[in-house]
Amino acid sequence: MRWAAFLAVLALAGCGADDAPAEELTGTVTVLADTSLTGVFTELGQQLEDDHPGLDVQFEFGASADLAQRLTDGTPADVFASAGTDPMDVVTNNGIVSTAPTLFATDDRTGDLVGYPICLLTDADNPDGALAFVELVVSDTGQ
Repeated sequence: MRWAAFLAVLALAGCGADDAPAEELTGTVTVLADTSLTGVFTELGQQLEDDHPGLDVQFEFGASADLAQRLTDGTPADVFASAGTDPMDVVTNNGIVSTAPTLFATDDRTGDLVGYPICLLTDADNPDGALAFVELVVSDTGQ
């Protein structure tokens, strides 16, 4: 994936790093994300753990369609990040999403624009930690 092709990072209201409340987050956040996000998400997860020493961010990377199927089959997770909107539609249409997916990046692959949505899941064991990760991804810092 050409990271230079990211066209925009959308910021949610109040989710810039400087605006974040100084709350202590603890526990584990499980993130299922497309393989193409491995490098950047690993770095962002480490940054979140550094900012909140009691928080452990765990990743499982794979093909978005496979991860979406696993979620609909009952695999527990807190956050889902997809390369493409079709896999996100699968989890959204199955009632697994607790908040509307947010498009955090786009990539132009040989003329085809691919969207990268991220969302919190209804079975999130750590919704506060999950929200902190999603906010970091969509913030200017996450760019």
